[in-house]
Amino acid sequence: MKHQSISRWLSQLGLPQYCTGLEQEYDGVEDLLHLSEYDLLELGIHNHLHRLHLLTSLRLLQERERRRESRQRLIAPVSCKDMLMPGGSAGGGGGGGGGWGWGWLSAGGQ
Repeated sequence: MKHQSISRWLSQLGLPQYCTGLEQEYDGVEDLLHLSEYDLLELGIHNHLHRLHLLTSLRLLQERERRRESRQRLIAPVSCKDMLMPGGSAGGGGGGGGGWGWGWLSAGGQ
């Protein structure tokens, strides 16, 4: 997750009054993702609905980050070398024996 400003996040939530307290303890929103309701209470957020609003937003950010990481794992870059299989055609004049080639291209058709 990229570094998100606590003051901007709190302003978007309509809770800028907690900016000073949270910014004294943490550098960015990603540092808050592990906080519990008790932690927020200890940080001076006494209004139960405000704590609930903050925790809900933090959980949504956690879920968004999990989905982003999952997508990145699913679309990991593949190099041409990863596609080469032993025993494929080595290119050139229509064939070649052994070695590494583009066997994955014809694996299903022959």
